[in-house]
Amino acid sequence: MTKKSNSPCQSRLYVLNQLIQTFEKGQSLSNKKKSSTQKNALSAASYAWSQQLIYTVCRYYGEFEYMLSQCLNKPLKTKDYDVELIMIMGIAQLSAHMSTPAHAAIFETVDLCQRIKKPWAKRLVNAVLRNAERLLNQETNLKNESKKIPLEAKYSHPLWIIETLQHDWPENWEAILQENQKHAPMILRANKQKLTKKEAENKLNEQQLAHKSLSNKLMALQLDKPCAVDKIIGFEEGYFSVQDVNAQWIQPIIESITNSNQNINNIWDSCSAPGGKTAALLELNPDFNCVASDKDPIRQELTKQTLKRLNLTANIITLDICNDKLSSHSSLNKPFDLIILDAPCSGSGVIRRHPDIKWLRRETDIYNLAETQIKLLNNLWPKLCSNGYLLYMTCSVFDEENSSVIAEFLASNSTAVHQPLDIPEAYQQQYGKQLLPGQHHGDGFYYCLLKKK
Repeated sequence: MTKKSNSPCQSRLYVLNQLIQTFEKGQSLSNKKKSSTQKNALSAASYAWSQQLIYTVCRYYGEFEYMLSQCLNKPLKTKDYDVELIMIMGIAQLSAHMSTPAHAAIFETVDLCQRIKKPWAKRLVNAVLRNAERLLNQETNLKNESKKIPLEAKYSHPLWIIETLQHDWPENWEAILQENQKHAPMILRANKQKLTKKEAENKLNEQQLAHKSLSNKLMALQLDKPCAVDKIIGFEEGYFSVQDVNAQWIQPIIESITNSNQNINNIWDSCSAPGGKTAALLELNPDFNCVASDKDPIRQELTKQTLKRLNLTANIITLDICNDKLSSHSSLNKPFDLIILDAPCSGSGVIRRHPDIKWLRRETDIYNLAETQIKLLNNLWPKLCSNGYLLYMTCSVFDEENSSVIAEFLASNSTAVHQPLDIPEAYQQQYGKQLLPGQHHGDGFYYCLLKKK
C-alpha cells in the first residue's frame, strides 16, 4: 500500500496543478478526468486542506488578483502564469478566508517555485507575499476600500456576469453575487416511497444528524453540517438522496400535473444524468414508463447507479438530441405524455457550489447555449402527444437562457401554451418562474411548463 503524504509542499503542488487545469486549460473542478496520482498520494487531511484552498481561490479569485496587482510593480509574462497562481495561492492562505499562519503560508508557497523549476521567482514571491501580509493586516483593506476598487474585485465575479445580473435583476443583483460567495448547504431528499418526511426526520435524529425541514411541500431536509453520504444510515438502502432544495420543486410540479391529468404515464427525462430528476419523478410513482436519456455515456452510468440504489427502473439510453436521429431509438417511437428538459446552461444559479463556473464561462457562451436550448425544444416538441406537457428547467439566473428562450419558442410554435406554476416566493417572469440563489436555502433554478394544444 502506498503511504499517504502529509507534506505541505506536496499538497500545495497538487493545488497548483489543479488551478492550472482550471484557469489556464479551462477544465471544470468537477471534471473527474483530473483525478491524478498526486491526489491519490495525499492523506485524507491533506486532501481536505487542498480542496479548501482550491475552492477558496476560485471563490475569491477576483479579490486575490486585485490584491496581487497592488503588490506587483509590473505584470508577469504570460508564460509565468504558474508563478502568478502561486502568489494568489499564498494570498488566499494569508487572507481571512483561510488564516493560515504567515510563516507556513509564505515559506511553503515560496518553495513551490523550486518545485516548478523556476527558482528565480522565489525572491519575487517572497517579497509579494510579505507585502500582501502587511496590506491584509492594515485596517484599510479591500472591504473598507470597497467603493474605490473595481467591481470584479469587490464581488469576485467577472464584469460581464455582474453587468448581466444588473440588467436582468436590477433589485437583486447584489444579493445574488453575495449568495454566490457563500458555501452551499447539504440537502437531502427523503424517498417518499420508503418513508414519510416525519419518519425521515426521526431517522436522522436517531443518528444525531442535526437538521432542519425545508418547505412542507417538499421532502427536503437540510443538514446543519455536511457529511459523507456513507455516514448516513439508510442512504445506501435508498431512504435518502442528495439534491438541492430548489431542484426538488420538480416533484410537486409533476404531482400537480398528474393530479389534473390521470392519463400521464409515458415520461421522457431528456437530459437525465446524473439521475436526480429521474429518481425524483419515479419516487412519485415507480410505475411511470420512463425513458432517461443523456448524450454523455459516462454520466449515464451515474444515472444507472442512482436508480439501482433506489430500486427504481427506467429505460436508460445514450442520445444526443441535437444531432442524433430520434427515430433510430425504438423507445422514442411512442408520443410522450410528459417531457422534462433540464437544459444545458451556464450554471449561473449554482456558482456557490461550483465557484469555478464564473471564471470558466464566457459572455459569448450564453448566446450559444440559448441557441442549443431552442434547438432542444424544437427537436423534443414533435415527440410530445396532444395535451402533453413539457417542463423546461435550467440552473441559470440569466433571462437569455430562460424566459427569453421560451418567448422565442412560443413565437414559432402555435401549438405550445404557457402554463402557470405554483412555486412559493419564486419570481414570476414573462414566462415561467425563477428561484434565486438563497431562496428556500437553495440554488438558482428556473422552471417553465408548456402544454401542447
